[in-house]
Amino acid sequence: MRCAQPIYYTTEQLTPGWVAAICSEQGIRALSPPSSSEALAMDSIKFDRSTTARRPQKFTQLFHELALYFDGKIQQFSAPVDLSHRPPFFQQAWELCRSIPYGETRSYGWLASACGSPAAHRAVGQAMARNPVPIFVPCHRILRANGALGGFAWGVEFKSWLLDLESKNVRQYPHTRSSEPN
Repeated sequence: MRCAQPIYYTTEQLTPGWVAAICSEQGIRALSPPSSSEALAMDSIKFDRSTTARRPQKFTQLFHELALYFDGKIQQFSAPVDLSHRPPFFQQAWELCRSIPYGETRSYGWLASACGSPAAHRAVGQAMARNPVPIFVPCHRILRANGALGGFAWGVEFKSWLLDLESKNVRQYPHTRSSEPN
């Protein structure tokens, strides 16, 4: 009989609010939107508390990097992500989304083409809508073909805030821009 791998959780208060996270031994599996309370952050991520252990020390790197990101001090994350338990197409779309440079955006159509399925923009939209680790998989960088924001699991206002945060910081680091079109 195969044992299930251990799953851990914790919360942390960051500049934009309380954030809850779940991880396996391989990396982060879920991240809550910043919330006004620890309880709201915990309620926003779904997990079985009876099979999950609270281990704040497992999240030191993750929360340190998130705090630096929200303060505009880093543009890339090194904390590992574990999405191996998700559908293969979603994994592919999320991995390609992670390749979008900080401060840049792409369209759902671009992402569908990059996945090898140019007509799959709706499937790509579903993958982005089900992204369990926004910011680490920067689905806020995916826009509609007309440049409109489109949806975001954490709300369009927060998506706009993240894009604005990155836009301001790219001006400080102009060498990060690429000439690749949207």
